[in-house]
Amino acid sequence: MPVPGKSSWVGIVENGRHRTYGYWKFGLLVFFTLLIYLPSFSSGFVWDDNWYVTDNSALRTKAGLAAIWLRPGMTPQYYPLTFTTFFIERRLWGDNPAGYHAVNVTLHLLAALLLWRLLAALGMPGAWLAAALFAWHPVAVESVAWISERKNVLCAVFYFSSLQCLLAGFGAIKARHPLRLYAAGLFLFLLAMLSKTVAVSLPVVALIILWAKSRRISVYHLLAVVPFLALGLALGLLTAWLEKFHVGALGPDWSLTFPQRVLLAGRALWFYAEKLFWPDGLCFVYPKFPLDPASVTAWLYPVSAVAVLAALFFARNRIGRAPFAAAACYAVILFPALGFFNVYPFLFYWVSDHFQYLAMPALLAPAAAGAALLFSRAGDRGKIAVAALCVLALGSFSLLSYGQCRTFRNPEVLWRATLARNPKAWMAENNLGMICSGAGRNREAAEHFRAALAVNPNLTRTRLNLGVALARLGHPEQAIEQYRAALAIDPGMAEAHHNLGLELLVMGKKEEAIKELQQALAHDPDFKPARLVLEEIARQGLMKNR
Repeated sequence: MPVPGKSSWVGIVENGRHRTYGYWKFGLLVFFTLLIYLPSFSSGFVWDDNWYVTDNSALRTKAGLAAIWLRPGMTPQYYPLTFTTFFIERRLWGDNPAGYHAVNVTLHLLAALLLWRLLAALGMPGAWLAAALFAWHPVAVESVAWISERKNVLCAVFYFSSLQCLLAGFGAIKARHPLRLYAAGLFLFLLAMLSKTVAVSLPVVALIILWAKSRRISVYHLLAVVPFLALGLALGLLTAWLEKFHVGALGPDWSLTFPQRVLLAGRALWFYAEKLFWPDGLCFVYPKFPLDPASVTAWLYPVSAVAVLAALFFARNRIGRAPFAAAACYAVILFPALGFFNVYPFLFYWVSDHFQYLAMPALLAPAAAGAALLFSRAGDRGKIAVAALCVLALGSFSLLSYGQCRTFRNPEVLWRATLARNPKAWMAENNLGMICSGAGRNREAAEHFRAALAVNPNLTRTRLNLGVALARLGHPEQAIEQYRAALAIDPGMAEAHHNLGLELLVMGKKEEAIKELQQALAHDPDFKPARLVLEEIARQGLMKNR
């Protein structure tokens, strides 16, 4: 049984006779994590990676590094530590994705080791098993194999480190210098928040764990978390503001009523828990489930979630505090992604694997602890059965993770795998159309754009792309129809006016073409393509007059 306060980097908490066994566990965790993520090392950039890395102007110059920290709108989100890692790597391996993938895998492995260390320090049985489940779980793949989710794996490293230091400062973990560890925990929490502000849950999680260990939460503990809460609130509000007004999480797609947000939160909690224990049908873009407050069935999700939490709390004297603490930590860590705050991905999906990356240990750790306790109390046959189930779970998760990792090989593979799981993913259809268009496969591109519009007819950018594909295929009338349809939805779309003007010009309708090009400049005076075409028309007219 682990001894609190005597864990090491390899989780060796036993006496000297068992040190070799601890190193074997360390080696297995490292070896199989690297093996599972082997396909990632040869993968490329996928969705959003251009926004974060390859086309990010802040990563190109030394002045960009200062802008990353001092100008919150300079990067997609104000996660300056995450973008600083990208800045450094840009100078090490440029646009070679292998280096970025290697760092993501390394950070994920380090997070798993730190989780092992934390659970062992808390005296939890099955600490290594919990770390292995976290490291090899297929739900984690999206956060590791997708370069843009560097923020998740980097945040996890500082989150687990900070949590252990704060708990040591509280006395929940034995330590020689609790005040120093408290200060270190605050600093590490700042680093976690600067990696991704989902770390805001940490002080609440620390208090829940402290309560679960049957320790009284005093005024001292409440005062101790005030700096954490203040820091978390400040950076969290900044992230929410940027997500809304800089990233663009604003408009009808995010205008949910409060009852709808409650329905979303309840459904999401059960969805994530289900994927954690039965990771079947994992998908990069999950179908959006309906949020109808008039549906009695829809309310079963939030009501049952609250009922489970309440039942676990009131049963704490019979079954212990740990079950309620685990469920509460899970809900608290997930809270920022449950729908009460607008995030840009809600345009495409309500739930995503990477949303629950940091929350995974909250349920995996008690499951591992339960397995460890069953193993210790069972007879010989029982031990074999429990061990076999654990090996089966680890093996199944590893194989699923390896396969899931392969879907991130390149954008086309990712979007085709997405459509195989979610045929109505209009974003996947649109992005496949863009890939086909860039490769000169215009007929195939047009089919994907039409499929996207069949699901969501209001996609102005997709209509624009379809128009371009049709024009290249020699169908100017159909292209014009798509440009006009896009402008009917968004009259201020300068590019649609420009493209419409070009097609009209090709068809000899010069006056109509000039009006459309002028409309493009009226909506966007800096739209150079329209200005150049108008200047060329004027130049040719002047030459003809001469």
